[in-house]
Amino acid sequence: MFLKAGIQPNKLRPLYWKQLKNTTNQVPCLYNYRVSLVTLPQRQPPVLTCVRYYSGSNATFVPDALSKAIDANDIIKAKAIYQQLKGKKSFQRGALACLISLAAKGTKPHEFDFVAEIVHDMETLYNIKPFCYEYNMLMYCLSRQNKPEEVRAVLEKMRKYGPLPNVYSYNTVLGCYKRSEDLPMALSLLKEMDYDGVPRDTSTYNTLLHFLLSYGLVDTAHQFYKKMLQENLVPDNFTYSTLLKIATKTNDVEFGKAIYNKIERTAKLNKIGDINMINDILLFKGVTLEDLHDMFEFYSSLPVLFPHVSLDIVSFNIMINASLMLGEPARAYRFYKDMSELGIQPDEITYGILMDAEVRLGDLDGAVDLFNDIRSKGFQPTARLLSILVNATPHKNSDKKSILGVFEAVKKGYANGIHLDIKAYNSLLSGLAKSGCSQEAHIMFDTFFNGKVFTPDIATYTNLILAYINDHRLQDALSIYYSFRENFSSLSPDTAFYTILISSLATVDLPPEYSEPYEEDDDDYNSRRTRSPALVAALTLFNDMRQLHIRPNAHCYTSMLYACGRHKDIYMLEQVHKLIKMDLYFDPDTAVYNALMDAYNRSGNGEAVLQIWETLMHASCSTTMIDATTISILMDSCGHNGLGHRASAIWKDLQNRGFSFNTNNYNSYIECLCRSTPSRRGFDKAMRVMRTEMQQPLSKFVDQPRIEMKTINTLLSFARKKNIPVKDTQILEMWRKEWFE
Repeated sequence: MFLKAGIQPNKLRPLYWKQLKNTTNQVPCLYNYRVSLVTLPQRQPPVLTCVRYYSGSNATFVPDALSKAIDANDIIKAKAIYQQLKGKKSFQRGALACLISLAAKGTKPHEFDFVAEIVHDMETLYNIKPFCYEYNMLMYCLSRQNKPEEVRAVLEKMRKYGPLPNVYSYNTVLGCYKRSEDLPMALSLLKEMDYDGVPRDTSTYNTLLHFLLSYGLVDTAHQFYKKMLQENLVPDNFTYSTLLKIATKTNDVEFGKAIYNKIERTAKLNKIGDINMINDILLFKGVTLEDLHDMFEFYSSLPVLFPHVSLDIVSFNIMINASLMLGEPARAYRFYKDMSELGIQPDEITYGILMDAEVRLGDLDGAVDLFNDIRSKGFQPTARLLSILVNATPHKNSDKKSILGVFEAVKKGYANGIHLDIKAYNSLLSGLAKSGCSQEAHIMFDTFFNGKVFTPDIATYTNLILAYINDHRLQDALSIYYSFRENFSSLSPDTAFYTILISSLATVDLPPEYSEPYEEDDDDYNSRRTRSPALVAALTLFNDMRQLHIRPNAHCYTSMLYACGRHKDIYMLEQVHKLIKMDLYFDPDTAVYNALMDAYNRSGNGEAVLQIWETLMHASCSTTMIDATTISILMDSCGHNGLGHRASAIWKDLQNRGFSFNTNNYNSYIECLCRSTPSRRGFDKAMRVMRTEMQQPLSKFVDQPRIEMKTINTLLSFARKKNIPVKDTQILEMWRKEWFE
C-alpha cells in the first residue's frame, strides 16, 4: 500500500529523522516512539506500525489506551480516543504519524477521512508543519477515494508552501491519475517532475508502464522502458511482470524471450522474483509461445531459480488451461495432481477451466457430470460455472439429456440464490428450444421471465415458440405467437424473428398424421393430396411479416422455397414465387434462384426450372451469375423430369462457353444421362463422359474433375436397373476395388 503511495519504507526512517532534525535541531522522536516494519502478504508493501512508546522530558503524549489501540491496529478505538483527547492534550509529531500510518492501512472512507483530519489538526491545532510523508499519505488516501482534484490541490500546496514534493509525492499523484484513468494528466505530471528537477524512480516507471498497458499503448510503453534503462534504473519484479504482460498481450515472442532471459540471468545473481512474476512467465510460455515443453522445463526449474517462491492456485490454473488448450490432457492431469499433492485446493477458476475443456470437446454431458461431482464434494456452484454450462446448451453437439441436466442445475442454483443474467437464461432457453423441450421452456419462461425476474425480449419469445415447434406442438406455438403479436406495442419483431421461425417450420419433421387433406384448384393437380401444417404456419407468419411491412431477406425467401419443395406443394411454391416477383425491395441473388429451381425440381415442374435457367443465362448482373450449384440442380431436374435431351444441349453449350465443372456437376450429369433413355444408350454416353472428361482419383494431374466413389456407384446402380450384362460393367467393379477399397 505504501509503495503505491510512493513511499519506500527502507528509506523512510532515516529520511524522516533527517527532516525532523533539520526542523528542531534535535532528535526527540527517537526517544518518543519507535517505528517497525510489518510485512503484509505478497504484492502488498510493508506498512509502518508504532509498537512501543518511551517517556522522558520531551515525551510525546500517548495514553496507554491509545498506544494499545495503535499496537492492535484498532483504528476505530484509536480514532475515538484521539477525538476524545483532541484539543485537551498536545500530541507531538511521532504520535500523529503513527495514527496516520494506522488509518492509511484502512479500506473505508471514514478511515481515509481520519488521515485528512489529522493532517489538518497538525497544521491548525498543534502548529506542526507536515513533512512530505504526511502529505504523501494524505494524497494516497484521497487517491483511494478517487478524488484527483483534491490530490492535485495537496501537491500544488506542497509546491507553493513546502515541503517541496519528492519523487514519492509525484508517484502518489501518478497512481491517482492511473486509478482515475486520466492518461493525459499522468503524462503531463512527468513533465512537471522534469521541470521541478525530481528524478523518476523504478516505481514511477512501473506505474506508467502498467497504465500504458491498460490503454494498449504498447509502443509508448516500450519507449519509456528504454528510457528507464537509459537512466540506469533497475527493473524490479513488478517491472518484469508488466513487461511480460505486454509481450503476452501483443504476442511479441522476441520481446518476451528477451525479458525472460534477463530475469533468468538476474535470478542467478540475486534473489528476485515473486509469485506474480512467476505467473506472468508461465502465461507467456503457455499462451504466447504455446510451448508446453518450455513451460514444463521452467516449472521444473523453479526450485533452483526461485527457491523462495511457492506456486499458488493461479499458477496451476495457468498451466492446466494451457495444457488443455494445446490438446495435452495428460499433462494437465499431471499439474492437477501436483497441485493436490501441495495441498492447494482447486477454486472456481480451476473447475471452470476443466468444464470449458469438456465443452470445447463437444461433451456437454461430461461438463454436467463434472459440475455435479464438484457439487457432491461440497463446493458451492457459482454463477460463472453455471454460465459455462448454460452457454454451451445451444451448441449443435449438445444432446437433450445434457441440456435437461443443465436445466435442473440452473433451477437448483436459482433456489440457492445463484442468479444469472438475461443473456444466460435466453441461451438455456435456446438449448431447450433446439431439443424441443417445450414443457421445460415454459417453466423457464414462467420462472425467470413474464415480468418476474426479467422482462422477456424478442430472443425470449423466439426461443419459446421454437421449443413448441420442435416439440411438434404447432397449435401451442401459434397461440404463443398470436399472444406475442398482441404486445407488438412494447416489443418490435424484426426480420430475424420471422426468419428463424419460418426456417424452423421449413425443416421440422412432423409425423404423417399431422398432415391435412386438401384439393388443388389446378386441373393438373386435382388429385386429393395432403398439405403440411408446418408449411401452412410458415406461410401464415410470412404473410404477417409482409402486412407489418417487415421486409423478408434472402434467407427468409429461401426457407419458404425449401419448405415448398420439401413438401412438394406446387401451389404454395407458385404463391411464394409470385411474392418474390412482386417484392420491389428485394433483388434475388443466385442463392435464391437456386432455391427456387430446387423447389420446382422437387415439386416435379422441370419446365419451370428451365425457364428460370433461361432467365439466369440472359442476366447481366453479377449477383445472379450461375454457379456450380445451379448446374447440379439443373441436371438433376432434367434427369428426374424427363428432360434429358435438354441436358445434353445445355452441357455442350456450357462447355463451349468455357464453364468450369466440378465433380458434383459431372455426377449429376452422368445420372441425368442414365435416366434420359430407357435403353442403355444413355448409360453408354455416361460411361464415355466419365472416361474422356474426368480424371482418375490416383492421377497426378488435376486439370479435370476427379472420379469419386459416387460416380462409380451411380453407373453400377443404373447398369443393374437396365439389365446391362455383367461383362460390360466388370471394368467399373475393377475400378471401384482398385481406387476406393
